[in-house]
Amino acid sequence: HYDIDAVIRVGNNFGIQSGGHDLHSLAHIYHENTESLISRAQPGLEMHDNLMMETHEKDIEQTAFMIKQGWESVARNTILADGSPLGWEIPVEIKWGPSFGESTHTLTTGGKIVKENSND
Repeated sequence: HYDIDAVIRVGNNFGIQSGGHDLHSLAHIYHENTESLISRAQPGLEMHDNLMMETHEKDIEQTAFMIKQGWESVARNTILADGSPLGWEIPVEIKWGPSFGESTHTLTTGGKIVKENSND
């Protein structure tokens, strides 16, 4: 037996998820080929629409803004087969902290740095 609702949901999401992954791959390639970025942050682990990177703490805020701007630029300016730019406006949020899964700061999609609440 098939769950028809699940089949429809998967069918509807497939194109979006596929396009999203293609864009994520292009942004990752852009990052690795941009000396000012790769010298500051080295990709370590990719999962779905997340990319874990390592960087020096002293450079982290500036690096976060550079990554955000670069990835948003890829979405806007990737050239399609017909020669036109993709033109997507995508939300890019950057989180960082002492380890993967332990965020202490967020660069929001709106460009503000928010410090996470601590239980101190």
